[in-house]
Amino acid sequence: MRGNSLIVDFLNVGFGESIFIRTTGVKPLHILVDGGDNRHEMFARHRNRIKLPEYLRMEGIRDIDLMILTHFHRDHIAGIHEAIHGLTVQEAWVNYLLPCEFQSRKLDVDGSGISQSIDMYNDIFQVLERSGTRIRFVDEDIEHKTDIGGTTLRITGLTPGKKVLAKLSRDMEMIYGTTGPDVRAEKLREVDQSLNQTCIVTKIDYLNAGILLASDAPLSFWERFSDTGTLKAVILKAPHHGDIDCISSELIEAVGGKYLVISVDNEGTYDLPSPGTKVLAESMGLKVVSTEGPINNGCEHDKQDLRANVVRFTITCQRITCEHYSTHKA
Repeated sequence: MRGNSLIVDFLNVGFGESIFIRTTGVKPLHILVDGGDNRHEMFARHRNRIKLPEYLRMEGIRDIDLMILTHFHRDHIAGIHEAIHGLTVQEAWVNYLLPCEFQSRKLDVDGSGISQSIDMYNDIFQVLERSGTRIRFVDEDIEHKTDIGGTTLRITGLTPGKKVLAKLSRDMEMIYGTTGPDVRAEKLREVDQSLNQTCIVTKIDYLNAGILLASDAPLSFWERFSDTGTLKAVILKAPHHGDIDCISSELIEAVGGKYLVISVDNEGTYDLPSPGTKVLAESMGLKVVSTEGPINNGCEHDKQDLRANVVRFTITCQRITCEHYSTHKA
């Protein structure tokens, strides 16, 4: 590939979310946003799905310049939990800063649920700290700029606000601090149900193309953006796996995009994506692309083989291309 370009890979991790962004050129930049799930049964019979560790191995990636953990639901962090020991991470953005006194404290007793997700996050956090990664708590909007061959790449982390994140910290303190199992169980359920509200939303700007990665953010997240210029993007990653309750015509209009990418499986887990999401997006002129879906679902190069496990966007100064891509290609 000649010249500098930005490659954005939306991994097919089944029901979950993992996005890997890289620049080409003399000094490549690697950005990882979430890591999907890692349960064996989700991948065993699906050759068009790929776990994050396998993707990184196939692509020859061991160094991450920026890792963004949008929130700690399992379908966003379990793949990172599996891959973390083989990675060197320079900087990590997180929505929860784990206090020293809670590190190494295990909550999970039954091998499932939000307690297991929290334990995974705890493990990841400790590995990052021990390896010297710069960990940044995103309780205010944060921006990182890098020069890519004379062109600025801007990465922005958008936060739901200090009030929302302060409540998460208080809830986590109660979960770790309480000795009453009933109180802990109730607070775990509350955190599980409200965690999507604490997401970091990521905006990538390169050349004239913006990519807005909405994680699982609810509609209320966008209320503070009276100046919608911040949201302008060519590619919008649909909030919460294409949940119609998390997207609106107002949001789509504010973004003004060309593509809507839905990170989801084709088994209808949690009844997602909502049928109305595709209808709404297409009625407003967007091409809808799913990480796992029908062969002909919006990409220019959609004469894909059934092994394709990534939706890949390549952004250059000339054009933006979208294809279903297989990391197993020679």
